[in-house]
Amino acid sequence: MRRSTFSTPAALCVAVLCFVTASGVLRAQLPAKPVLTLDAARRIAAAAHAAADVAHATVVIAVVDDGGHLLLLERRDDTQVASSAVAEAKARTAAIFRRPTREFEQQIAAGRLATLVLTGAAPLQGGVPLVVAGHVVGAIGVSGNSPAQDEQIALAGAAVAQSLGQPHAIVPEPVATTIVRMDPRLDAILPFDAQLERIATGFVFTEGPVWVGDALLCSDPNENRIWRWSATEGVSLFRDRSGYQGADIRSYQQPGSNGLALDPRGNLIVCEHGNRCISQLAADGTRRVLVDRHQGRRLNSPNDVVVAHDGSIYFTDPPFGLPATFDDARKELPFSGVFRWQGGSLSLESDALQGPNGIALSPDESVLYVGNWDVQHKVVLAFARSTDGSLGPGRTFLDLTQVAGDTAIDGLEVDAKGNVYVCGPGGIWIVGADGAVLGRVADRPEEPHNLAFGEHGHTLFIAAQTGLYRLRLAAADERAAAPIR
Repeated sequence: MRRSTFSTPAALCVAVLCFVTASGVLRAQLPAKPVLTLDAARRIAAAAHAAADVAHATVVIAVVDDGGHLLLLERRDDTQVASSAVAEAKARTAAIFRRPTREFEQQIAAGRLATLVLTGAAPLQGGVPLVVAGHVVGAIGVSGNSPAQDEQIALAGAAVAQSLGQPHAIVPEPVATTIVRMDPRLDAILPFDAQLERIATGFVFTEGPVWVGDALLCSDPNENRIWRWSATEGVSLFRDRSGYQGADIRSYQQPGSNGLALDPRGNLIVCEHGNRCISQLAADGTRRVLVDRHQGRRLNSPNDVVVAHDGSIYFTDPPFGLPATFDDARKELPFSGVFRWQGGSLSLESDALQGPNGIALSPDESVLYVGNWDVQHKVVLAFARSTDGSLGPGRTFLDLTQVAGDTAIDGLEVDAKGNVYVCGPGGIWIVGADGAVLGRVADRPEEPHNLAFGEHGHTLFIAAQTGLYRLRLAAADERAAAPIR
């Protein structure tokens, strides 16, 4: 079957991030929604063509983005040329009005003639919105045969779009990898043939990964869920409504869980944005809130967490999970804190950062590292940790403020040698325990936001927006390889 095809370079966009300014300084990582890709448009059109083959239909298939702009147009053999403009008009109408064009025909048939003069509307059956993860990302329009048949072919394409929005594992695929080597010590961490692989996709925004047994758990705070990935079982839903159950959930950009960690007994420790608490999830699914207030005032929205061997829980608490972040009327604390929960009591260890975010402990747990999501102050602070768990004053360990871009410091991880892995502007920075930058893994194809070691310590897992990635290491991380006791 020969097809005439038209596509636009704009469709090559993979995802879009909407950054919101808070107090003129901070920009929280709040992605707006998924965006239709050219590859996805082709898959949608292919499903429509398959339906047309079954029906022996001569049609034109048009796919547009959420603004009604043409991404792809395919005309099947012997289809009248005039159907090209009609298919595009149907798709545009379904996209900008966010509804099937059949509804406009029904309104006219019911006597609502005002529908005929709606600006930009083509009241012709055969246009269907494309919905991914609850968001209209575009539309498909089909023209050339009967109205009902056009719509059935369009619906076949739209069904593919719905499936694209479900997180799913994929056969590990290599992606472009740029490793900038700045210190010979990096060679003992990342081999020269190190290859970044994508292992799962379809998420809205991945965060807070942690390796548990033989699988990786990760949060999707935008979707209010925790997902599980394993090499043998793929992706499955681990916990729904992971961070909020309120009736006003639609007002939140990131209501769900964020950072995840394991305590010494193997319980999952969860940062819950919308519920504004740190909770403990036992193996049998029993949930218990550990802490949700400091001196009688509600926490902001716990972001990331790490647990020491003595059971001390350290977490960061910026207001990024609140609907209006720093300007939210529900915000009760006048600062963004680094907290320690130990023995049933909560203590504020630092309020030095405006956007405390990623958090990690050194191998001997004598140093706590905290990253700052602040585009004006992109730093990682190192806090000396006393034997009683309290922290000393923070010192600047890494300063990336001069690195261009709207990204600040997000997730952190530390390996058994004390090297610190930092999700920051330009990718993943690998820094020696002495503060020397060893190298950087460039942020392609997606911006990395958090990290975890897994697979017996041989792999660095990367939570990067819509996908999960992994990077094989030159040597295993002994701590990650140890079983959970």
